[in-house]
Amino acid sequence: WEFNGVSQVNIMTTGFLSAEEEPVLPSTFREEKAAFLTWLKTALHGFRLELPGKVPGKENLLEEVEKINDIVFWYSHNARVHYLSPHGLEQFGGAAWGTRDVCQGPFEYFLCFQNYPVLRKMLLTIYQHQYLENGNWPQWFMFDRYYTIQHHESHGDIIVWPLKALSDYINASGDYEILNEKLVYTHIEGYEFTGQKETLMQHVRKQIAYIQNHFIPGTYLSCYGDGDWDDTLQPADPALRKSMVSGWTVTLTYQVFREFGERLAAYDAELSQELLTMAADIKKDYHHYIIKDGVTSGFIQFDGDTIKYLLHP
Repeated sequence: WEFNGVSQVNIMTTGFLSAEEEPVLPSTFREEKAAFLTWLKTALHGFRLELPGKVPGKENLLEEVEKINDIVFWYSHNARVHYLSPHGLEQFGGAAWGTRDVCQGPFEYFLCFQNYPVLRKMLLTIYQHQYLENGNWPQWFMFDRYYTIQHHESHGDIIVWPLKALSDYINASGDYEILNEKLVYTHIEGYEFTGQKETLMQHVRKQIAYIQNHFIPGTYLSCYGDGDWDDTLQPADPALRKSMVSGWTVTLTYQVFREFGERLAAYDAELSQELLTMAADIKKDYHHYIIKDGVTSGFIQFDGDTIKYLLHP
């Protein structure tokens, strides 16, 4: 390229998410930085740590507090990436919503800063991807025009995370009306959305029924399924899906049933009591089966009348 009588040249590199090009508005790094900082400050909802005054002997505290204020911006950037394509925080190339992942980092981030409209929209999107046929969720799913791309098998703890997110949201916002929202399901074959709509509360009942139906027979311990939070520990033997238990998943289920049961007391007393009773039974079986010699087992495996303790001293 040759330029005559030109003192400045701007080169813009753009990328598009669709085949249709969008108009590109000229901008500068300074303008984009300012726009990003404006978004961050809005997302943080006025959050800033300050000291009430000088603390004798702790003069370096002010510097440490400012470090936290700075690093919150970095956390916010990570949360935003995770929210846009949360396929694991360490997997920045993800292109789907991991059901567990989006209910953790991004959801908890917006919960901390009381961004209830975003949280509500996230919950409705997540529950629309619940399978009509069994009440479970895919391990991950696309959420845009590629919504039919998803992984229908999932780890044993995945079913619990949407309920935890819903429970935390209601506790923080007091928005019980969300339970009356009518939502579609997803078909497990073909992954198309259903024409049928039911209230979010009906979705929740289907979700709870799935958890109940996947207790180890004679117990209130959830079976391992295709894994738990540690994605590297997937069962090599398919039989382990129905005979092994993750102590971590059991404690998560206990926590969510107890907390959601407490929050439902004024909304649905019958389901509230049902959840609280199950939570008590889960706790009882956890102490009976998973704790051996005063030490919690990472996993246990039921083999007939025998229990094998795994990840236990």
